[in-house]
Amino acid sequence: MASAEKSELTHQLTTSHSGYELVVTPLLLGLLGLWLDSKLGWTPALTVALAVFGVVGAGASFYLRYRHQMGEATGAVLEHRNAKLAARTDARDAAAAQRAAERAALQAELDAAEAAFHGRTEGQMV
Repeated sequence: MASAEKSELTHQLTTSHSGYELVVTPLLLGLLGLWLDSKLGWTPALTVALAVFGVVGAGASFYLRYRHQMGEATGAVLEHRNAKLAARTDARDAAAAQRAAERAALQAELDAAEAAFHGRTEGQMV
C-alpha cells in the first residue's frame, strides 16, 4: 500500500469515528457513574456528572480536531497561493528581462544606424 493511500485511509478512519466518540464516550462514562452510584448508594449524581463530563470531553476533542484540520487546510491553501504567486512573479520577471533584451537590441540597432548615417553624411560633406 502506497504512503498516500495509507494517509488517506488513516484520515478516513479518524474522521469516521468522531460520531461514535460523541455518543459512546458519554454513554460509557454515564454507565460508569451509574455503577458507582449503585455501589455508593448515592443519587444519580455521578451518573449525571460523568455523562456531562463525557459530552464536554467528546465535544472538546471534536472541536480541537476540527481546528487542527482547518489549520492544515489553511496551510495547504496558503502554500498553493504562494506557489501561484511565485510562478506569476517569475513569469513577470522573465517577460521584463525579455523586454529589456529586446530594448537593448533595438538600441544597438539604432546606434548602428545612426553611426552609419553619420558616417555617410560626413563622407558626403568632404
